[in-house]
Amino acid sequence: MATLEALQNRIQSVTDLMSVVKTMKAMAAVSIRQYEKAVESAQLYYHTIELGFQALSRKSGRLVRLIRERQHTEQTVALIIGSDQGMCGQFNERAFDLLEKNREEMEENIGKIELLVIGVKMYSIVADSDFDLLRSFPAPASVETISNSIENILSMLEKLRKERGFINLRLFYNRKSSGSSYQPVSQRLLPITASWLEELSDRKWPDKVIPNYRIATDNLLSALVRQYMFSGLYRALAESLAGENASRLAAMQAAEKNIEEQLDRLTSEYHHERQESITSELLDMVAGYEALTGDEDEEEEDDE
Repeated sequence: MATLEALQNRIQSVTDLMSVVKTMKAMAAVSIRQYEKAVESAQLYYHTIELGFQALSRKSGRLVRLIRERQHTEQTVALIIGSDQGMCGQFNERAFDLLEKNREEMEENIGKIELLVIGVKMYSIVADSDFDLLRSFPAPASVETISNSIENILSMLEKLRKERGFINLRLFYNRKSSGSSYQPVSQRLLPITASWLEELSDRKWPDKVIPNYRIATDNLLSALVRQYMFSGLYRALAESLAGENASRLAAMQAAEKNIEEQLDRLTSEYHHERQESITSELLDMVAGYEALTGDEDEEEEDDE
């Protein structure tokens, strides 16, 4: 009985664990869709920012010159995005591996790299490396907190710009690809290049009239650059969070399969032990009955 009770307890524990895994799986699936919608919104906003640059580049002959002055810099900052939470497989390690693979080429072309890190789990990886860490930030916990995280990052970048001048900014993070899979990606956010502006200027304007503006070109450019950075960071964070939950979904799917196999094994073992127990009890009953009837036969023989 002790063995049967122990098996029952283990089956109950595994069943409870299965319930937790299914809940986490459902939450990950819902979160993926929320962050995918955030990515779609960021893409639309980025298109609006592009139109702003396009209009400005067509109206101002100074814009390309201003941008060309800013695009040459030896200050390089890499922002690597990870997770605060675990149970997402090799999510953080894969983004860091991509950074490592690009490190030599980046340092040769654009100088020494300093890191900004998002996510507690990613910070623990970076802390064990030989990268120079500028600062770490917690990862956003929801779509609603992405904007606050970006404001903190932008404040840090503005501080660096005032101290060191214009910087190169590269992003490293995981992007959801399909289903529950993701891929580590790298993206250059700064500097904005003159060639990009020239390409925008050559595009056909989507309306009949290009909008006018009354503020100084420098001020409008600064505002557009900030919104350009905001939209780029927002999209990267939303894509990373979608990728994180895709990784978590895959981990929960694998865990669910393992738990199902373990539950099948424990249930089979329980049924086997229970059958053995029943068989043993039946044999004891038969043996007792035979012993009892044997004693009665001996008493009858003695009476004769």
